[in-house]
Amino acid sequence: MYGQRPWYDVPLVRLLPAAWCMATIWWLSDRSRLHYPPGGVEFWSVVGHFGMFGLLGLSVWFALGMNSRLLDRERVIYAIVITGLYGVLDEIHQHFTPGRYPDVLDVIVDVLGATTFVLVVPRIYDRLTR
Repeated sequence: MYGQRPWYDVPLVRLLPAAWCMATIWWLSDRSRLHYPPGGVEFWSVVGHFGMFGLLGLSVWFALGMNSRLLDRERVIYAIVITGLYGVLDEIHQHFTPGRYPDVLDVIVDVLGATTFVLVVPRIYDRLTR
């Protein structure tokens, strides 16, 4: 039909991936113990933070696509900042979870994951869909 948005451009659809990532991160942070595969807890912690917050950054970037007034550069910066702030909130939440502790290095990895995913994945997608 003329004038209707495609399904992926409906605001709720654009917000759902970010909400899912945030809920998953919150749920994982609420666990007193996480089970890691062999290879060292620190390694898997870094991989987990980098990957989950990378996905969160990408999904926030996608959600911000609803606002056509944002420049591409602003959209990238906002996605990284929002994800970084959620990383800080995640560490505060871990402070109150028995058996867990906050770590500033986790927030740094969170921001690096978000930055990498937001800068790299859309470019790969653009190249693949040309």
